[in-house]
Amino acid sequence: WWPQEQPWRPCHEGSAVLGEGAATRRRLLLSEAVWAALLRNRTVELGDLVNYAAQKPPEVEGLETCHSRTSGAKEAPEFGGVLVSQTEQRVWLAGLISEKGLMLLATGDVLVRFGESVASGGLTRAADDE
Repeated sequence: WWPQEQPWRPCHEGSAVLGEGAATRRRLLLSEAVWAALLRNRTVELGDLVNYAAQKPPEVEGLETCHSRTSGAKEAPEFGGVLVSQTEQRVWLAGLISEKGLMLLATGDVLVRFGESVASGGLTRAADDE
């Protein structure tokens, strides 16, 4: 089920380290609304993802880092692993961009815990950390 042409797959354990600066490509920052929808549904359709990135201001930042280095910017991002976070969070989750769209690799209890933490404000970034 994983795209053969893109063998890189982030694991949840390494997502935090990669997301906070070790990785400079294939990182998406989502608005609060898109993040909440992704946690709730586990997916965002590809067309919606592209549209969110094209909005001013963008609801999805970093989609351009998911394009092929050789082909440059194009309509849809290159399929494969991606790191995903909410703009105001320090939490990074592993995901996959495919022909269906963006899918979180986390399931079940992990998503419930993240959703509850986001709703309660437990994962927000402290102002003095920025």
